[in-house]
Amino acid sequence: MARASYSETITRPSYNDIKGGLSVSGRVQYRTNTAPGAFAGNPGLVPIQSENIDLSLEWYYADDSYFSVGYFEKDVKNFIGTGLEDTPIFNIPNVIGGQLWEDAKAAAGLDDTDYGEIGNYIIDNYADNAAVNASVSPAEIFGQDGDPALVWTLTRPVNQREASVDGIEINLQHTFGDTGYGFVANATFANANIGYDVSTPQEGQFVLNGLSDSANLIAFYDKNDLQVRLAYNWRDDFLAGAGQGQGTNTNPTNVEAYGQLDLGITYRATEKLTVYFSGLNLTEETVHIYGLTKDQVLQAVQGGPRYDIGLRYQIN
Repeated sequence: MARASYSETITRPSYNDIKGGLSVSGRVQYRTNTAPGAFAGNPGLVPIQSENIDLSLEWYYADDSYFSVGYFEKDVKNFIGTGLEDTPIFNIPNVIGGQLWEDAKAAAGLDDTDYGEIGNYIIDNYADNAAVNASVSPAEIFGQDGDPALVWTLTRPVNQREASVDGIEINLQHTFGDTGYGFVANATFANANIGYDVSTPQEGQFVLNGLSDSANLIAFYDKNDLQVRLAYNWRDDFLAGAGQGQGTNTNPTNVEAYGQLDLGITYRATEKLTVYFSGLNLTEETVHIYGLTKDQVLQAVQGGPRYDIGLRYQIN
């Protein structure tokens, strides 16, 4: 059997990304060539759009047994990133470039780039000017009417990225006649046209988090009222995100390849009563989290196995 499908999907931006309003930080008085910051949502964001192609070949060679190979491709656009824009948000006058600034620059014989020296000259020689507040330490200089507008560095989410993901999925399920025994094996191999460049960790990078190959091998027994599943689940190394809590949001956080063994047992005691047991991570595997290389260990998490046992009773 052959299957083919084409679809288009959208994912709307989060409410936090499209919310209105504006928050600001930084001081509006004279600073040494440093723009104050502002943060805002973007109601103009458009949804993330994905064009999807799925192809598969399936062979059902016996009852409850089949083999399939599939190919998938997703072309995604309008990923949401962070945009920076220098803009005069509130039209607050900026002393830099104003008349007082130009007068002091000319009198002191300084250049446009000598911000600190010009500011000190104004404080020392124009203390009685309305733009100068000498009652505080350090003294402050404010813009006046007629000065150019203060420029803010506005940070907000913007639609700016595109990416493509494709891969192959292989599945095999086989049951041994009417014995109730069988197994399932599957694997997914995924690729993207972008990835993290470890040679430039100091730069912000657009990447897709959580993309990796994976595989599962399951042995099961399912007959009469008893179901037993023993599963080994494996996942290759993957990028969990950027940022390591070290004052930068650019260094990567990676998760090393990991596999664990899980067991699930269900027994239907009556038509309404079911008893179940599950055990996760039976072999007590450890999750290793690292940075640029596996030698840069960030965390090693050993949660141990987890067991659950319980009853389910159907009232109606």
